[in-house]
Amino acid sequence: MTNAPNISVASRARRAFRDIGRFRFMSNDRSLSGAAFVANLGHGSPIGVYENPNGVDPTHVVITDQALGCLGTDQERWIRFDEIDSTHGPHNKDVHDAIAVVMKSGARTQLRIAGGVGRFKDVFSFVRFLDRVVEDQRER
Repeated sequence: MTNAPNISVASRARRAFRDIGRFRFMSNDRSLSGAAFVANLGHGSPIGVYENPNGVDPTHVVITDQALGCLGTDQERWIRFDEIDSTHGPHNKDVHDAIAVVMKSGARTQLRIAGGVGRFKDVFSFVRFLDRVVEDQRER
């Protein structure tokens, strides 16, 4: 174990999503009060919300200091950071927009992040964010 500084999930989110147009931070956008309400139902302090393009489920991905929530037409689901074992991003950046999330229990789930500009896909920022947060959880 290293003596690395304890970096907050909010700080990781700012670094990963500050240039992502589809991500809005709670501190900058008070219109996200609905997402804050959902997050406050036991999922941690809300940090921000990612909005997928129309027709993509989940429609919104809420980031809190403890979890990420997938909100949309399907059933709402939450993925706690401390329960994630690993993540696997897309191998072909021209086609895929899904992150495979492997839980410590062995269960697998997918998270679609479909936005981006040209060849710069938002899914890769999410993979980096999740990998760093999971690594931080392990070091604690």
